[in-house]
Amino acid sequence: MPRKARLYIDANATVPPLAEVAQAATEAMASAWGNPSSQHTEGRAARRLVQTARADIAALLGVPETWLTFTSGGTEAINMWLHGLRTAITPARRVVLTTSGEHPAVRMPLAHLAETGTIDVELVPTDRLGRIASSDLEAAIARIGAPRVLTAMLIAAHNETGGMQDLAALTAICKSHGVLAFFDGVQWTGKAPIDIGNLGIDGWPVSFHKFGGPKGIGVLAARPGVLQSPLIAGGPQEKRRRGGTENVPGIAGAGIAAKLALSLLDERRARWRQTLNDLRAGLRLVWPDVEFVHDELGLPQTLLTRFPGWKGTEMAQRLDLEGIAVSTGSACASGAQRASEALLRMGITEAEAEELVRFSLPPHYSDDLVAEVCRTLSDIRN
Repeated sequence: MPRKARLYIDANATVPPLAEVAQAATEAMASAWGNPSSQHTEGRAARRLVQTARADIAALLGVPETWLTFTSGGTEAINMWLHGLRTAITPARRVVLTTSGEHPAVRMPLAHLAETGTIDVELVPTDRLGRIASSDLEAAIARIGAPRVLTAMLIAAHNETGGMQDLAALTAICKSHGVLAFFDGVQWTGKAPIDIGNLGIDGWPVSFHKFGGPKGIGVLAARPGVLQSPLIAGGPQEKRRRGGTENVPGIAGAGIAAKLALSLLDERRARWRQTLNDLRAGLRLVWPDVEFVHDELGLPQTLLTRFPGWKGTEMAQRLDLEGIAVSTGSACASGAQRASEALLRMGITEAEAEELVRFSLPPHYSDDLVAEVCRTLSDIRN
């Protein structure tokens, strides 16, 4: 019989909105419905909410408030960064460095710009966890020639493996060669400390639903002077960097998610790490041939797991029927399951990728999570 209360362990896809976030967004919709650009009382009330949220988000990221531009999510923030760089692209400086393990939100817009002849894309190798060696980034810049490289666009923390980059080392290499340092921070933010300003990072996107905020709201933190051309032209909103009336309820919820993430980060990380340690130990007991594609120093709540001989899709379906939500190492394309392109490019074989299941913990979960997962997997195996 399925357990009465479902276990949601697919936080890297999305997280249920935190109760405080839902309350803030609902109250903003009801009482701060004015246009933040308007000068009357109703407009000022909405503008105050936006300003408060911007300050809380800036504190979480370690940047001045002026760096932040609100977007519809991480994908728009990434596209905004690329569009903002268009005026800096020249025939002599048009190379973008990236990796084979990037999320489609980075990989696809880069591929489009390369196909249209706007940029040249060069790949930096990674290991099986999506991590980049500093020496490989240095070698790539030397091989291409630093004056030709406009920006590096590198995943900060891998959404599937949980592998995390040495941001300080990679940023220092970029800075020493005059290369703009952009990191896809969508999975990192809210799960690990970040101080963008002190690290010298030039661009960092955020998607708030990855750590308990609302869907449909994101932000791009970008060093002043980088965004020379708006992706969405229109009114004077967001210092003319993004036209359109601001999503005040979404922004209000995002600000609360950021404030909670900053104040509770140490507590959450300690619990996540202990839970993953217990989960690894429990899985080894009930499934002796289990394998982990995992960075123990990486994201504290992500565990990519291989069950040899079992399709990840079948395992995910069996767990779902038992009330446990997880994801697989495969992506659905036109109704068919295929191995994740990022994992294949990182050196994981197609056969291995088809047997992967990802557990990713949300901020809140029950104390019996490990026991329930292990009990259910024991029943499935037997």
